[in-house]
Amino acid sequence: MDKQLIMQYVEQICNMESTDCRSLNKADVARKLMNLASIPQEATIQEIPVDWGNAVVINFLIPNDTNYYNLFAGIGNDKRFYFELNIDGILKEGNHFDFYDEPIKLSINHFVK
Repeated sequence: MDKQLIMQYVEQICNMESTDCRSLNKADVARKLMNLASIPQEATIQEIPVDWGNAVVINFLIPNDTNYYNLFAGIGNDKRFYFELNIDGILKEGNHFDFYDEPIKLSINHFVK
């Protein structure tokens, strides 16, 4: 992974002002990060709940998949660089989420075919 390119996208997202509560106006740049992780094009961004400092979290769903995914990119609280893919929970009937106590960590190459 190209750490400099990832951090460039993280910086762009963090420097953009949110225009709605889910920061969906940042989706175009977030999609560039998702492309670096080979996340399918049909994935839909649900929310960008973290977009400050040097870190970004992108929550997304993939059609016909009940997993609620997140992509974390940037510098963590421990000052280390991360580019990680996780499953935070599962989509249940009635469109509500059941979140796990701990995320399930996936390989950043999980979606590479």
